[in-house]
Amino acid sequence: LDAIVSDESTPMSVMGIADAWLALLKSSDDGPLLPVARTLRALAVRHRSAGLPYFAGISLNNAMCVELARGSYSDAVGLGRDALDQFSHLPVRTSELASMHSTLALSLAESGNMQAAWDQVDIALSVRRPQPDALGDVAWLAAAAGRPALSWSCLRQAVRILDYGHQELG
Repeated sequence: LDAIVSDESTPMSVMGIADAWLALLKSSDDGPLLPVARTLRALAVRHRSAGLPYFAGISLNNAMCVELARGSYSDAVGLGRDALDQFSHLPVRTSELASMHSTLALSLAESGNMQAAWDQVDIALSVRRPQPDALGDVAWLAAAAGRPALSWSCLRQAVRILDYGHQELG
C-alpha cells in the first residue's frame, strides 16, 4: 500500500482506495476511527467527482459503518442517506442496497428514530436475495426490539442464502 501511495503514476482513484486501507490498518490496533471515516468520505468525493456513483455509494456506506461504530449516529444517518442517493443514479438495483438500508436502520434506531428504522428494514427486506450481513443486522434489531419472529426469520433466510453459495467479494 505504501508503494502505491508513494508512486506518482498511481491514478487518484487507486490512491484514494490505498489511503482508505492504510487508515483502516492504522485503526486496527486501538487506533481512532475518525481518520478512517474522513478518508472514506474523501474517497467518496473523488468517486462522485469522477462520475462513479457506485463507488461513491460504497465509500459512503463504509463511512456510515465506521461512524456507527464510533457512536456518531447522526453522521452515520447522513452518510447512509448520501450513499442511497448515489445508488439512486445506478441503472440497476444492486444487492448492496439491502446492507445499506439495514445499516441505516441500525443508525436510525441508535439515534432514537425507530419508525424511520423500521421503514429502512422494510426496504432492506424487499431487496431480492439480500446479503447475509443485512439480514443479520435486521435480525439483531428485531431481537433487541422484542420481535423474535422477524429475527428468526431473517436468520433462517441468511443461512439459506449462505447454503446456496452467496459470495462476497474479497
